[in-house]
Amino acid sequence: MKAYHLLNTCLALIAGCIMFASCSDDDEPLKGNITLSTQNITLPEGATVTSNGVTVDGKGGSFSIPLTCGMEDYDLDITYTVTVPAKDAAWCKATITDNKLNIEVSVSKEAQGRSTTVTLTAVAAGAEIAPLELTINQGAKITPKGEVILKTDQMTAPANAKLEGGTLDISYIGGEVTIPVGTTLEDQTIDVEYALTVPEGAKWFTADLTGGTLNIRISPTAAKSDNTAEITVAATGKTEETEISSLRLSVKQAKLNSSMDMVVVEGGTFKFGEGKDYTQSYTHDVTVSSFYIATTEITQKLYEEIMGENPSDKKFRGDNYPVNKVDWSKACEFCNKLSEKEGLTPAYKQEGTIRIEDIWFGGVTEIPNYIYDPATVSNGYRIPTSAEWEFAAKGGNEGCKNLTVFSGSDNYSEVGWWQDNSTVAGSAALHEVAKLKANQLGIYDMSGNVGEWCYDYGVPYGYEYPLDPETDPIGPAENLNDTKIYRGGYYSTYDTKGKVYYTDKMDPTATYDTIGFRVVRTIK
Repeated sequence: MKAYHLLNTCLALIAGCIMFASCSDDDEPLKGNITLSTQNITLPEGATVTSNGVTVDGKGGSFSIPLTCGMEDYDLDITYTVTVPAKDAAWCKATITDNKLNIEVSVSKEAQGRSTTVTLTAVAAGAEIAPLELTINQGAKITPKGEVILKTDQMTAPANAKLEGGTLDISYIGGEVTIPVGTTLEDQTIDVEYALTVPEGAKWFTADLTGGTLNIRISPTAAKSDNTAEITVAATGKTEETEISSLRLSVKQAKLNSSMDMVVVEGGTFKFGEGKDYTQSYTHDVTVSSFYIATTEITQKLYEEIMGENPSDKKFRGDNYPVNKVDWSKACEFCNKLSEKEGLTPAYKQEGTIRIEDIWFGGVTEIPNYIYDPATVSNGYRIPTSAEWEFAAKGGNEGCKNLTVFSGSDNYSEVGWWQDNSTVAGSAALHEVAKLKANQLGIYDMSGNVGEWCYDYGVPYGYEYPLDPETDPIGPAENLNDTKIYRGGYYSTYDTKGKVYYTDKMDPTATYDTIGFRVVRTIK
């Protein structure tokens, strides 16, 4: 029995020793180190991550890096924390979510690089986990770079304009083009200030930048060569330094293709029938739309090219003499044929005839009637309305502010051929076009050489004109006394007929060497 008790006692002592040894092993804590995982990392373009550092350029950015401490096989509840020095917390923010280190580095405004050291710690029951000091390095600021661009998908422009390859092409009629501008800066939150440079002397167009939109207004042109200019849009950062390349835009306006020289008469409102030295009883406000007008009367050379004949009086023949002995209908026919030759849409529709009864000798003369509707008029040639003729003769908007008695001068002989200055070999004579002074718009001979047909029907004496304001009037709607208007004096008449307000009328079938015409075109 004593031996049995002694054996049990020994076994108990051995078991105790084993249990003690076992208990000592269980109390020894697990040990680990925080490390950055190389899997499933999210980082900015160009940034790098090492075992103890993060590097990013001046643009900054966001990092997301999984953390590990080598004890993931144990059933441990590991809690990670990250600490950023207070002095650097404004530009480097760090948090931990779901065992991922999230770092947000702000855009640098510093001329030099900067760095900070964040501390990662981890705790878990029964474990000792060494902290990790992680260095965050950021390069110096990066100056935002880009270039000025035009947002062509938002451009508004007339049908006659096209923007392609840095060139804005537009036809001779001009128009208004608006194009929003922007930049290719990656950071679109940067406040940018734009500046526009327009070449001096380009009076045919204007441009401005308003609210980030480039506005270009191109006037109609009568130039015989293309108008070209280059504008520059520059941009700089208002609150920070930027490098933004300027935009250069070429503006090209096509020339006016025409068989004669023409000028633009900008539309406006004027006193129809008003003169510097006299005012007609029917004077009232008339508004005319912009139009082109030939600088000279139609020459015999051009008339013959288009019509195949020269009806002019044999006494006054010559290429550069105004065509004469042309009735009203032939003048309209010439306009349509010239339009067709130049690829324009004729302005007149030929409908029926104008019947002129001879009250003295009986009989009826008929000529083709040509109809013009200002509401639907084309871009073709036509003879001017009486209102258009007078507005142009007065010099347009500027000329109407400072009227002259004749078209361009108070001295008749400076601007028109009439009985006192046209004499050749003892007789009043026709002269070549454009030999005297032009008026304010650059138009010749409106006060004298040959009288010029207008579109309007004439009216009988005593006719009461409407005195209400009118827009683009074309005269009476019907033939009231078998006449059509002609304007301007002629080589053998007295000075009254050359005055800008003076209106005369004539049988439209008449063909005299004192009557010719000039042409206009609606701007469209």
